Amino acid sequence: MNREKKIFPTVNGYAEAIANPAGRFATLSGVRAEADVNGEPLFVCGTGRVTFRVRLDGEPQRPYELTCFTTAAACESGARYGRVLTDELYAFGPDDRGDYFPVALRPAAEDTPAVSERADAEVSAEGNGGGELCEGLRVVVRGERFGYADAAGEIVIAPQYAWAGDFCEGRAAVAVASPLSIIH
Repeated sequence: MNREKKIFPTVNGYAEAIANPAGRFATLSGVRAEADVNGEPLFVCGTGRVTFRVRLDGEPQRPYELTCFTTAAACESGARYGRVLTDELYAFGPDDRGDYFPVALRPAAEDTPAVSERADAEVSAEGNGGGELCEGLRVVVRGERFGYADAAGEIVIAPQYAWAGDFCEGRAAVAVASPLSIIH
């Protein structure tokens, strides 16, 4: 079987889909993301994935973690993030083509908040494992900037990167935005 390889959406592509959920889900109904003070979905990122804390119609008191995949490799091991729902979320990839993509869904841990907003409202952090701790730090995202928080959700490295990966052996890959140059 020769199947065309899917290009997975970016974090921003998934955030847009979660922020505008009407008609985007194949089987889930009434998906609502927890949001920041501006109404933007709060999420955390890991290598090849982004996890949102959501509520579903019919279970308003029970939060869920909805993990979306940004790489094929992360998708292949998607079962570690919950029950995989294939062709579930309609989102646009970096090629501007829309398609349905798999997600993983699991109940959120009840003893820790999935997304905490700090008093300074600068960052969000997931405290229950959806944004995995790697060497004591997890990736957090605020707006379009990535940074790091510790296990307690306290910001250790302020969101300043265009993208950030998990820590491994004391280092993490990050991408910095470069200023545009105008050549005359």
